[in-house]
Amino acid sequence: MKKDFFKDSTIKFPAYEPWISKDDKRIVNKTLDQSMLTLGPQLEKFEADFCKYTKSKYAVATSNCTAALHLSLKALRIKENDEVIIPDLTFVADANAILVCNAKPVIADINENDFFLSISNLKKISQRKRKQLYLFTFTVEFVILTKYLMLPKQIILRL
Repeated sequence: MKKDFFKDSTIKFPAYEPWISKDDKRIVNKTLDQSMLTLGPQLEKFEADFCKYTKSKYAVATSNCTAALHLSLKALRIKENDEVIIPDLTFVADANAILVCNAKPVIADINENDFFLSISNLKKISQRKRKQLYLFTFTVEFVILTKYLMLPKQIILRL
């Protein structure tokens, strides 16, 4: 197990160093040895394997997470003036992807002990008059929020 960067045992979900296996390195090196880095057999195999794993009909790999966030917002039909809730502990790419869709990022506070969205702050945000809100988060808290929080109807939770 890797060391906790924060060295704080009170944090329930500490950050860890990435773990890259020898097999991961072998696959990356195999890809680097090909003449086609971005659209080659390794990518096709990854997309096919991902479809199988998720039991999906389609999968599209992207060059980075920012592109994936943008595509996911488009797939959710996020449009101009829609509001998307994001945690205040996030990467700027979340807000950028929302802005590229001409939507509005709404920043919500997190709990300092577990990094999940603050339910009390989320309730305040959702009480304002809005047509609809989308919740956009990168952690497993989606399950927790839908289980323990009765959200107003204007919030549309999509994963």
